[in-house]
Amino acid sequence: MAASLPASPGETYRFFQRLGDWDEVTSSAGARVWAAGDLPLRFRMLENGNLPEDEGLDAARWREINRESIAAWVDVPSAAVGIVLEAEAVPADQASDADGINTIGFSSYEGFVDGWFSGFARSVRENGELVGCDIEISPFYFDRSPVDDPAKERRTIPDLHGIMIHEMGHCLGLAHTAMNPMWLGQPGPSDWEPGVLPEGIEAVQPHPIMSYGSSFRSSALTPDDIHAITLAYPAAGFLASRGAIGGRVVFPDGDPVPMAYVQAVDYSGSEAAFGPGAFTDRRGYFMLEGMRPGPLHVWIRPLIASRAHGNLELAMEAGSLDLVDRQRWFRVRAGEVTLVPDIVVERGRGVEP
Repeated sequence: MAASLPASPGETYRFFQRLGDWDEVTSSAGARVWAAGDLPLRFRMLENGNLPEDEGLDAARWREINRESIAAWVDVPSAAVGIVLEAEAVPADQASDADGINTIGFSSYEGFVDGWFSGFARSVRENGELVGCDIEISPFYFDRSPVDDPAKERRTIPDLHGIMIHEMGHCLGLAHTAMNPMWLGQPGPSDWEPGVLPEGIEAVQPHPIMSYGSSFRSSALTPDDIHAITLAYPAAGFLASRGAIGGRVVFPDGDPVPMAYVQAVDYSGSEAAFGPGAFTDRRGYFMLEGMRPGPLHVWIRPLIASRAHGNLELAMEAGSLDLVDRQRWFRVRAGEVTLVPDIVVERGRGVEP
């Protein structure tokens, strides 16, 4: 029997903590996001000699890509986000973490020389509060293969869109969410048993932009991304008609299942699609908040271990990567948090997720 409580800030484990270890994720109530008075965020382009020329990327195209990455977040109708890309640039030798100016540019960071990563968002914090964010991209970006298509020798300019949206999401306070069960562009195995995919889903979707294995060839926000930014910066009235589902995922012996992913399946369109999801925490608890009232289909599944994630070690130690997918139906009630009975999952997936 599910229990209902008055709705309160829920827990969707996709946010950085306001205080504490930077790679821990937390509830939206404790999320490290910008205060309303700090919006709109203002960014300037970093001016240096690192702009790659071998792909025909000039300063005008680079600025346009960043305008488009900003628009992806600003144009979410359910979120109240303001970001401005100013006309003035910042010379690299004058840039400073303490100058209060947020910058975007191809960086001279030494770690890019031999590093596997292509960029990062460097948040500046004071007493746990965000006061700045700089986005740094590797000048060797085009020399590396796309993560979702290792057979491709080099990245191209279109590949740059997704990573810029991804890093801007980090500047807004969003942590990494989960990958979908399969990579974009790679077919599912022909020997999948019936029921592995939720009813109505026959193909896979691009990973969320904010996933730890982003499909950088896709520059469109997924429902998971849109839900995350909305919970971080909800537009007026958004949460009033929504509800939440909360509970715990455990193994048959009662041990918690940390860092599993509890993902909604959306049937509102012409085809079923992956909706927003939430991680379980260290104790196995999860909360899906901001959900539409009515029946809710959730899919409980493990993290995909083919890409690094800050809490992958925790999931491995607890055996969460070996859980067998479980699907359940619940009902969301407007203005309430519905606490559901423990969801029991079995070990024994037997294959690498």
